[in-house]
Amino acid sequence: MPPLVQVLHSLECGGAERLALRLAQGLAPSEVTTFICLDSRGPLATEAEANGFEVHVLDRRPGVDWACRKKLRDLLRRIRPSVILAHQYTPFFYSSLARGFARQPPIIFVEHGRHFPDPRKRRRVLVNRLLFRGSDVVIAVAESVKRAVVSREGIPDSRCYVIPNGIDPGPYLAAEGRRAEVRRQLGLTDDEVAIIQVARLDPLKDHVTAIAAVEQIEGPRVRLLMVGGGPEEAHLRQRVNQSPKCDRFCFLGYRQDIPDLLAAADVFLLSSISEGLPVTVLEAMAAALPVVATSVGDLSEAVEDGVTGYLVPPRDPAQLAKVLQQLCASSERRRQLGLAGRTRLLARFTEEKMHAAYRRVIDDVVRAKHRDCEH
Repeated sequence: MPPLVQVLHSLECGGAERLALRLAQGLAPSEVTTFICLDSRGPLATEAEANGFEVHVLDRRPGVDWACRKKLRDLLRRIRPSVILAHQYTPFFYSSLARGFARQPPIIFVEHGRHFPDPRKRRRVLVNRLLFRGSDVVIAVAESVKRAVVSREGIPDSRCYVIPNGIDPGPYLAAEGRRAEVRRQLGLTDDEVAIIQVARLDPLKDHVTAIAAVEQIEGPRVRLLMVGGGPEEAHLRQRVNQSPKCDRFCFLGYRQDIPDLLAAADVFLLSSISEGLPVTVLEAMAAALPVVATSVGDLSEAVEDGVTGYLVPPRDPAQLAKVLQQLCASSERRRQLGLAGRTRLLARFTEEKMHAAYRRVIDDVVRAKHRDCEH
């Protein structure tokens, strides 16, 4: 089988990027993946290369970069992939531009989430009618994402699949025995409740609300561990430095030891204003952490309110603080919710299930491609 190409913005340590790398590792040996990053490499590029995958970086410039389109076109002509998996809209846009007027290779546009706000733009809908052709399909990670693709992008419902994200629970189960050691490394005391947020430091993740909520917690010693980097880092550091409770906050930056960090924590927090079905929440569930998240996107598909964690309205630090306060006060309640979350994860959101669903879609697209070529 000719190779697959996965086109992304970069191979940073985000959920979409990690999913793309794990998918490449999980596909059959005959389905060799080449990664093409439009913007920059990112830390996962080194891991991809260590696994034998080619990584190309196109250094895209702002605006519509026609030189980037030419580089991508030349790469596709050399690689001759069977299918392109384009993660998020801009990679889909450039993949289609690079393909030109041809209907081949087919593109699987993988949509991981939506921007906020997310209005329908008539011009973009018209452009999509030109870009989306042949046997192209969309994979959305959640029903809410699929609805947005259909209503905002104008792509037919019949061409959209929903494949929930999934993870390999193994590393998170294995990390439990390292809890005490990792807590010592992080400087956490036995009586300190560690709340962890694994998310890009981006306005959509709304760390400001998370910080304001943690400031309001009374009673137990508490620490918010913020894992990730991004454009909001300087602003968030300034906000924390001005806080009268600045000792409660710790920026850990990009990390590759997420299973260990989750094992060391007591509560997982996600304060986003927009989401699909984030991988980080599934990882927290595998680590048996209670999840406190905002009621956006399809988070309710993963987090069963009051059973595996709690869902709160976005941009509501007072309500968020109230729920966190309750969890910080009861280790037994945290344990109950966390174990229920792990049970739900194992039943519904494993990587094995996700990869099998991706294989079925890829096979369907390849068969449709062959029928197109015959005609």
